[in-house]
Order: sequence, then structure tokens, then C-alpha cells
Amino acid sequence: AQARIAQALAGERASEVERRLVEAQFERFFALFPDLMCISRVDGHLLRVNAAWSDLLGWSAAELLARPFIDFVHPEDAARTREEFARLAAGAASVEFEDRWCRRDGGWLTLGWKAATLPGEGLVLAVGRDISATRAHERALTDAKEAAESATHAKAQFLATMSHEIRTPMNGVIGMTQVLLTTALDAEQRGMMETIHRSGRALLDILNDILDYSKITEGAIDIRNAAFAPHHLVEDVVATLRPQAAAKGLALVVQIAADVPGALIGDVGRLRQILCNLLGNALKFTHQGGATVSLAALDATATGARRYRFSIVDTGIGISRQDRHKLFQDFSQIDATNTRRYGGTGLGLAICKRLVAMMGGTIAVDGDEGRGSTFSFAVPMATAPAAPAEDGVASLPPQRPLRILVVEDNRTNQLVVKAMLAQHGHTCQIASDGRAGVADFAAAKWDIVLMDVQMPVMDGLAATRRIRQIEQEEARQPVPIIALTAGVMDGERQACVQAGMVDLVPKPIIAEQLLATIARWAAVGG
Repeated sequence: AQARIAQALAGERASEVERRLVEAQFERFFALFPDLMCISRVDGHLLRVNAAWSDLLGWSAAELLARPFIDFVHPEDAARTREEFARLAAGAASVEFEDRWCRRDGGWLTLGWKAATLPGEGLVLAVGRDISATRAHERALTDAKEAAESATHAKAQFLATMSHEIRTPMNGVIGMTQVLLTTALDAEQRGMMETIHRSGRALLDILNDILDYSKITEGAIDIRNAAFAPHHLVEDVVATLRPQAAAKGLALVVQIAADVPGALIGDVGRLRQILCNLLGNALKFTHQGGATVSLAALDATATGARRYRFSIVDTGIGISRQDRHKLFQDFSQIDATNTRRYGGTGLGLAICKRLVAMMGGTIAVDGDEGRGSTFSFAVPMATAPAAPAEDGVASLPPQRPLRILVVEDNRTNQLVVKAMLAQHGHTCQIASDGRAGVADFAAAKWDIVLMDVQMPVMDGLAATRRIRQIEQEEARQPVPIIALTAGVMDGERQACVQAGMVDLVPKPIIAEQLLATIARWAAVGG
């Protein structure tokens, strides 16, 4: 019996030694732990804190233990902290949360907490870490992101405003020269008018390049695929630039492979832009001979879409091999003498490269200095079941004059549009603001409405919505409303469509584009 008692006492002494050893280790760990550590009751009173509390917050242990710890928590965070301790009191094993604690000097620290209940004790063991720097960095990143987005928005708004302000007077210059060139002029007068017109179109090209570059760098351009006729695309581009070639005595040749389908699916507007840029460059840098525009079908891609290569081969000044890498760089020209001699922003080819990449294609250049050059790009496109009908003034019977309501506040723009329409046999009535336009629309029947967007009294969007409302109320056949706008950003285009407009003609107004758009919608409407 004595042996058993001695053995039991020895076991108790061993357990006591082990317990004291564990307690000593915990005390050492508690004291030396670099982050905040505490033991508290679930009702919010601290029982023990380690030395890190005083180091970090500046409060002594006595000051911390004398008050409910919620007194030190930021008022905006107190409710959340109480909720987490209520969860522990309700039986949750552990919680994680953040709150802000007051330093003795009046500052605030953001602390990240992990807290757990001690089984059977009714106590909470919590560990906290100062995450103020992390949260400050995150806030700085968020602020920087918001500032960048704000700057981007401001830049886009500035470009939209400048585009509108520049295009409005340009509409008078380009529009009036177009009208005057159709009148009786002597040779000297015609030459002067053609110079003014070419200069205006060159300024418009520069403006469009700057806007496109800005939209591409901001990711604001979308590729809009639709069925189109590739043969017509190539022929239209060549026809557009043929006068430029003829003025220099250059030949233009079109070669389209027999296996190119009659209809493909792609962004015909962007393809036309790329082709016009490449062919325009070819003619600019060619003084003898000419250029050949070709289209050929290549192999299929991994997705099954076949690739098609557009090529422009010229007999111009060519490009040295060491300079080829500069061609597709932003704002790049081969050399300063070419910049002075030929002009240009150095953005055209950079824009072409980015547009081709957005279509999933590639662009390349070949040739040597003094031997001409070849620019080509290949893009994947699916075959379309049928190509859409061609646009053009010819689709409108010339014997059918139209009654057109023009809603436009700018006097110069009124004169330009009225003259263009009158030369093609159309009659028009001018309304100087949206409210007057709505009244004129309600009082008569019209074949087409041409609507400016930015106007006093009532803007074009509001006027369009009101006209659509009148049509519904009076069971009228919807009349095509075409926007005439100096705003060419994508958001502005979408706003026009959402208001009820069917199409858009950008300013400066090009007579051929305006008349083709009117012809297309007149044919649809009647």
C-alpha cells in the first residue's frame, strides 16, 4: 500500500512539474511574442496583455486592464468587434476580423485579429497584428486607380470636346468647298478650291488618327464583325484613292484571287481604314509607276476560320532593312527629312498594326530602299452566306426628291447641308434647335430627319425621343432619323442609337457619305 501511495505521489509530482514547465514555456512565449497577444473575458474585459501592447499602442498594461477594451476601438469599428465577440460567446470556436485601435498619442492603428475561445475557461485568447501599412498601401493603390480612371475619363472628355469643337468649323471649310467645286469656276479658282479642300481633308485625317490612337490605347475600340463583300471593299478603296493616283500619273491595279468568297464576316469599316491608310502611304511615297492591291485566301487557322491576305505593292522609294522596325512604332517616321517632305503624324501604321492585332491577324512589310515596298496583313475571317447590298447614291432613284427636315443650330452647318441636298434635288426645312425640330416634325410629313446632337433649348437626343413618342401616339410610320454630329466617340454613337436614331454621319460632312446614307435609308423607308 505504501508503495502504491509513493508511486501516486511521484506521479502527481511529475504532473505538477510538467504543468509548471508548460506554464513557464507559455509565459515565456506570451512575453516574447512579437505581435499583440491577450487573454480576455467574452464580455470585453482584458485580463492579460503582453509587452507588445505597450510597444505598439503606448498604453501601459494597467491602463489597458482598467477599462473595457471596446473603449480603445474606433467608434466606426466597435459594432463589428462586439459582433465577433458575441459569436465567440455563442459557441464559435474562432473568429477573424479587423478593427482600428487608438494609440496613446491619439493616432489610430489597423489591427488584424485571430481570436479563439479557451475550452472550459470562458476566456478568449486573441492575437493581433498591425496591418496599418498594408491597408494604407491598398488604399493608395485604390486611390491611384481611381485617379487614373478619372484622368482617363477627363482625357476622353477632353478629346470628345476638342473633336467636336474642331470638327464644327472644319465642316464649314470642307462642306463649302465641296459645294463650290460643283459650281462654275475658272481654272485658277478651281485649283485654289481643290487646294483648300485637300488641306481640310488632310487635317481631318490627322484628327481621326489622333482620336483612333487615343481610343485604341484606352481599349475603347471594339471590332464589329458583319457580312461584307470583299471584292467591293477592295474596289471601293481603290476608287476612293484613284483621283490621288491620277493626279501623280500613277497606275492602280486590283488583283483578287478566284478562290476568295463573295461574302466574308469581318469589320469592314476597320478593314477599309487599314487599306486606305496603306494604299494612301503607297501613293504618297511613289512618284513613278503605281501600286497593286491584291487579296488572296490563305490557310485555315486553328479555330477553322480561313485567313485572307491583303497586299499593297508599290514602286515607290522603298524602305531600308534597318529602318523597317520603326514603321509600326507610335509617332515614328523613318527620318526627319521624310517628315518635312511628306508630312504625317507617324500614327497611321501604328494604328493599322493594333487594329490588325485586334482582329487576330498579323501585318508585315517587305522591300528595299529604292525598289518599292510591299505592305500586307492577314486576318482570319469566316465565310458569310451572302453579302449585304451595296450602299451608294445610285440606290436612290434620281427622279425622287425627298422632303428632309434638318435640325441644326449652327448657321454654317445649315448652309452646307442645305446646299448639298439642293444640288441633288431634295427640299429641306431648317429647324435651329430640338424643340423647333419636334414642332416642325409634328406639323408635316417627312422622308428623312437629319438631327444634330448638341443644340440649345433641346438637344438632338431628347428631340429624337420625343419624335419617336409622337410616331407611336399618332400611329405614324417611323421616319429614319440620321445623326449629324461632331461627336464620334463610341459612347456618343451608342447614345444616338439608344435615343432612336438609325444612323450617324460624322462632321465634317462629306457629301458622298451623307447622300449615300440618305439614299440607303430612303430606300428602306419607302
